[in-house]
Amino acid sequence: MKYGINYQGSKNAIAKELCSLFPVKENFFDLFAGGCAVTHRMLELGTFDHYYFGDVNPLPLKLFWDCAHGNCPEPRWVSREEFFAKKDTDAYVACCFSFGGDWQTYAYSKEIEPIKEALHYAIVYCDFERADKLGLNVREIENCRTMGQRYAKVKSLLNMNRVEESCNIERLRNLERLSQLSDLSALGVSYDQVEIKPNSVVYCDIPYKSTSKYTCGKFDHEKFYDWCRRQTELTFISEYDMPDDFVCVHEFTRSDSKAAKCTKKVIERLFVPKHQIDMYEENKTTLF
Repeated sequence: MKYGINYQGSKNAIAKELCSLFPVKENFFDLFAGGCAVTHRMLELGTFDHYYFGDVNPLPLKLFWDCAHGNCPEPRWVSREEFFAKKDTDAYVACCFSFGGDWQTYAYSKEIEPIKEALHYAIVYCDFERADKLGLNVREIENCRTMGQRYAKVKSLLNMNRVEESCNIERLRNLERLSQLSDLSALGVSYDQVEIKPNSVVYCDIPYKSTSKYTCGKFDHEKFYDWCRRQTELTFISEYDMPDDFVCVHEFTRSDSKAAKCTKKVIERLFVPKHQIDMYEENKTTLF
């Protein structure tokens, strides 16, 4: 099961473990939603009455919202030229055709792009003209009923170590899986402008201080720390490290998706402000 949409820094890999740590309240706020993996998992659990999600970058939020309400985009092929022309305004383009989910870099090299395009047309539309010209013997998939079946068959027919994964197809299928989520409200403002309702859990997957810059400008970590210190509703923060007046309540070990073959392990931590530690202990429970 994949949660949310393709997005660099997504919590998809640890979504189940992470979300099991949140106590049940009336409202759930995901203030740095990114690819919305945590929001997706919380909606699946259905333990809150209301769910709110927001992010400084509105593009992934709109794509998630549209897909969650059954309005998935047309699974068209996107060329290198179209990608760079539209990546900052078209969420489908940036999500399904970026490298590593960074929404900025085209997914395929110039050498591999024609093969990817041919496989896209074959898998999505059963159009084999491009595949035939490239000598890709994939016509067996014509009898498969769904895009997912055709995708799986292509992987078995071809040496995917040579052709690589058709990752945009996998991302298209994941968008389709989001259909018909409900009880979701979008927040169109910055985290510090959100009115946090009583009886809420707040989750903040902030830009990690030691990693790449915020995609929508520089993130003011000190301002965020001060905001957390003023919160009265239980607030969780994902980071590697935080100031001394924040307490680590859980650690997650995962593979580094940026490392070669994903063999490098990294430790992510979940914090609460120190002034909320008693509140956390009183409310500590799991959803399982």
